Amino acid sequence: MALTWHIFPGRYLIDLGKTASWYDAKGACAAIGGYLPNVQTRTHMDEITSLVVNTVTRIWVGGNDELSEGSFRWESGEPFNMDASLWGSGQPDNFNGEHCIELVLTTVDYINDDDCFNTKPVVCERIKV
Repeated sequence: MALTWHIFPGRYLIDLGKTASWYDAKGACAAIGGYLPNVQTRTHMDEITSLVVNTVTRIWVGGNDELSEGSFRWESGEPFNMDASLWGSGQPDNFNGEHCIELVLTTVDYINDDDCFNTKPVVCERIKV
């Protein structure tokens, strides 16, 4: 089955249709010329959600704070300017050493930190040129 990049303002997104740890998801995205998606705004979150609506409840996105606890960065290298209101209540909490960011899809979608070795569906992004 051929995968299709979906066009959004300023970027392309693709649902790989598989699950992986954050590290393996990062590698899978790099293998096709992309990276785990950045979620700077509610609009970015809605774009990602539109690809996986009704199929998953949590997916990896490209942020982590592995280098310095509480100092999140996007693995794409873009500045981490995420709207703080996107965090879920009490997040990030570093519960049991959580360092990677997931998008939790509920009636009110939110961002959460989670254990990087958990497996979740993989969506990738690349810049629209």
